[in-house]
Amino acid sequence: MGKEELELGNTLLHQLAKRMELDLIGKLLQVTKDAAVQNSLLSKRNHAGETPLEEAQSYKVKRLLEWSDLQNGFYYLPTPPVVLLMAITTEREGAEEEIQRLDNAFPEFNVSLRKVLNPNKDEMLNSIRDVRQQNGDVFALIVIIMAHGIQGRVWSGDGQEVQIQEILSEMNGYVPDGRPKVRSPIRFL
Repeated sequence: MGKEELELGNTLLHQLAKRMELDLIGKLLQVTKDAAVQNSLLSKRNHAGETPLEEAQSYKVKRLLEWSDLQNGFYYLPTPPVVLLMAITTEREGAEEEIQRLDNAFPEFNVSLRKVLNPNKDEMLNSIRDVRQQNGDVFALIVIIMAHGIQGRVWSGDGQEVQIQEILSEMNGYVPDGRPKVRSPIRFL
């Protein structure tokens, strides 16, 4: 986009929103790591009095700008998140149905899914390393473990006890510093 294409009074973010440049908007917001600068970009009004969100022409751009406006800082993911699903199906009634429901839901979220069924303890711990080797640079990793367990531990496919802390340690060693980390409460049903 050359200077002659920029309309007087519009910011670069306005122009990108109008042209539906989803990836470029994400990269611009990621580069400006300061939340105050991001908020300034998102709230600036053009000559018509519109914010970039109001200028947006596509649903996806509107959703990105709405979401980023609600964040205290922003992190753009240049690659889809990788979901590692480790599921124990033996002696777990309904496990196959749960897996099928997740299989049906994941395409909506634009993720790369890797399933490991009935892993033993070593396979559970090594699966995180395997994801990195198979997928290259991963910007987001979500690990779902479906197994029997009690507070702080789960049982692998071969019946061995696996400490949740061991899995978290493996993940912490995998996710580079400076990248966001999300932990969700673990529920045992």
